[in-house]
Amino acid sequence: YTAQQFAQASYTITSGLQVFGADRLKVLQEIGKAATAANIPVEQFADNVTGLLVGYKVPIQDLEKVFAALNSSIGKSIVTDQEYLSGLNKLAPKALQTGQSMQTLLGAMAALTTDTKDASGAFTNLENVLSKIFDAKYKEGLDKVFGVSFYDAAGNVKQLNVVIEELASKMQGLTKEEQIAKIGSVFKDAQARDGILELINNLEKYKKALAEDNDVESFR
Repeated sequence: YTAQQFAQASYTITSGLQVFGADRLKVLQEIGKAATAANIPVEQFADNVTGLLVGYKVPIQDLEKVFAALNSSIGKSIVTDQEYLSGLNKLAPKALQTGQSMQTLLGAMAALTTDTKDASGAFTNLENVLSKIFDAKYKEGLDKVFGVSFYDAAGNVKQLNVVIEELASKMQGLTKEEQIAKIGSVFKDAQARDGILELINNLEKYKKALAEDNDVESFR
């Protein structure tokens, strides 16, 4: 990478993570390695992951672990690395807003893009799932139609994979058309409906991704 690229990445990291001196050098080294692994210009990599690191309050000593999980998730996807990271930059704030762990987010992104190159469609659907499925105004519909709540017994928001697994169990034996109709009776938004059905259809891939990237489960 050129000095100019590192200077731009350095500015992004300094202003985002508020790190200086030796800590900044450590961050730049880790981002440089991760950007090389993802084959993305370092300044673009920094632009797309700084929000994730800041939002999830990732300590400097855990950067290597987080980037390993990130590259593992990217490796499961068939969209381009840049498309994946752009999607991550867009989805991380929504995941944080709805109480979803980094592991939950990366797993969902990987599960939805293992068989499709339509990054925009997959990630837009996921954004709508996160927006709608944890919206209080859908709580009654989920409970009435599926007997599913997005809150646990302690009143905490469940992780997305838990809700998806519960919904999947409630729709066993239904035809594709019946599943669409049942989900659509609660979620009128086509992108949210399609995203939920895609996650249900890719549930085993979702669970596999979660198991492989469990080092970042604690970041939420």
